[in-house]
Amino acid sequence: MGVIPHDRVGEPALDRPVPHLQPDPIPARLFWPALVGVIAAAAAVVGWFGRTVYLWSDDYVFLFDAQGKSVTLDQLKVPLFGHFSPVSQFTDVLVAANLPEHPWLIHTILLSLTTGVVAAVAFLMAGLFGRTWLTLIGTAVAGPSLGLLPLANWWTAGVNIMPAMIGVALCLGGTARLVRGRSAWWAVPTVGGYLLAVLAWELGMTAVGYAAVWTLLFRTRVSTEPWQALLRRTWPVWAVLLVIAAWSLWNYKTNYYVATASPTPELALEALGTSLLTIQLPMSIGVYDLTRPGFQLTGIVVSGIVLVALVVFTLLRSRRAWRGWSFALLGWLIPLAAVTLSRVGYIGIPAIQQSMYYYLPTLLFLVGVFEAWAAPWRPDPHAAPATGFRRPRTAAVAAVAVGALALGTAWISSAWPTISSTNYSMIGPPGAPIRSYVPNLVASAQAEQATGEPFSVINGGAPSELMQFQDHRWLSRVVSVHDPSIPFNAPDGPWYVPDDTGTLVPATISWAAATDPGSPFADLTSAGLTPVGTAGCFTVDTADASLRWDLPAPVSGGPLVVRTMATVEAATPVRVSTVTETGGSPVGTAVSSRPWTPGETGRLDTPSEPQVVAVVLDSMTVGTSMCLDSIEVGTVSRG
Repeated sequence: MGVIPHDRVGEPALDRPVPHLQPDPIPARLFWPALVGVIAAAAAVVGWFGRTVYLWSDDYVFLFDAQGKSVTLDQLKVPLFGHFSPVSQFTDVLVAANLPEHPWLIHTILLSLTTGVVAAVAFLMAGLFGRTWLTLIGTAVAGPSLGLLPLANWWTAGVNIMPAMIGVALCLGGTARLVRGRSAWWAVPTVGGYLLAVLAWELGMTAVGYAAVWTLLFRTRVSTEPWQALLRRTWPVWAVLLVIAAWSLWNYKTNYYVATASPTPELALEALGTSLLTIQLPMSIGVYDLTRPGFQLTGIVVSGIVLVALVVFTLLRSRRAWRGWSFALLGWLIPLAAVTLSRVGYIGIPAIQQSMYYYLPTLLFLVGVFEAWAAPWRPDPHAAPATGFRRPRTAAVAAVAVGALALGTAWISSAWPTISSTNYSMIGPPGAPIRSYVPNLVASAQAEQATGEPFSVINGGAPSELMQFQDHRWLSRVVSVHDPSIPFNAPDGPWYVPDDTGTLVPATISWAAATDPGSPFADLTSAGLTPVGTAGCFTVDTADASLRWDLPAPVSGGPLVVRTMATVEAATPVRVSTVTETGGSPVGTAVSSRPWTPGETGRLDTPSEPQVVAVVLDSMTVGTSMCLDSIEVGTVSRG
């Protein structure tokens, strides 16, 4: 085993490429079973704590929009709220088509991704540190870190970020093996991992930068090859990575980037300071909980002490340790700076307190810490020559592996009550009725379906804890993700509405206003229409054609419904909107512009406003022939 050479004054010649003075590798027959055990156990721990998965706001938006879609190039390029993520689009399309029959898909895919992340981290650690204790400990600590846990039971964040984390780890791990002089075939996971990262999450494009920084800082720790020779041997790989990076940056800036208000320099510095001191460092040691100030303060103090101790110890032991700490700082800074510059300006400090953004910086930060620990140390020039370390026994390897896993588990469980409470308690604390709201609604609707009797659920707004976006808040959108066969807003009863727990209960509609049954057109104002034959029939002449019914008196209360009875000769979209102020324009649209088919005699629409003074029908296809029988407005009550 090599010994660090010394210069004339007895100091290590750290500027020359030298092998790292380190323990002999753990025998393969002990190391690989131990590493597999750590991977399996770490994935099992995260899987256990993330075993209950609740779909939430973003999940329902994307899965509903993916229904009926095909896996095409155009579909894969559709933005996800400004994000370029073909991986998420592909997964959503496949899952949306199969979720009603296979509800286990969500949890199975998230568990598989979690296991994949831990395995990819193990691949990275083994590439960086070989068959050593650092690989086992690094996998146990960085694999199931607190940054991973929020992704384990949040569908959209999980399928968006976890594939990118797998790609980043594969890219860095493959780069390390190429730098070590291993087979050229390690270019496959390097390039393939980078492609996966940039196709899953825009921050994945930073992986090539980290690969280059790692090579510049730590090449001499793992190889004695001159950098000129390394560049001649690996330049095709770097060229491909740079081309992918340039294309990814151009594609994102050209097609997906949406400019937002930038934070002031003072706010940006406050956000970064808050991120590092109150989130990143405590999260890295597993003591992070925003809901418990005392616990959070403990994490800040303890992580600060641990950081100072590690920095002082490693710098005293090795002049090269600064390289590891530099990598750790960059690993945290670049991802969080991207979040700060793009979100803090219009959201504020809470933007950088979302734990889902911290797995990438946590992984890279810990890689830097382990690199600082692994830096070649100054041997005592008067000590006996190093002869290596005794090979560990099986029991010792097992003990370290179990200890590392126990440490990682302790880090996880310390903050898990908050972090794992499903998207940071966004849909209520554990045991809250909102968590079973959708399952109760779907189960009770399916029970009604099983009777064979006709029924309909009156559509309405989903609870805000489930759906934050006003344009997507309808119960029909949420429920159809789980079971699209559940009927909503049929013109005739019996009708049902969900109670506070989501369970369906009978509902009654009290009709407060209606058009003249004998001559519905007598109460209407029309534009772009030509009456045809009998009263109530017309042909649509222009694209902006409309019918407006001003009620005799405002109807208020709630929930409100509008029932339109009519027939058409050919399918056409029909939008039913409501007006809330006398003489005003439509301000809300009931559900969406839905098609009206020839066999349909009527439909129910649910306005989002608490008062209706007029009803407007529009968005019909030019040339449509329609016969209107009546329009009614009523209020809904349980029972």
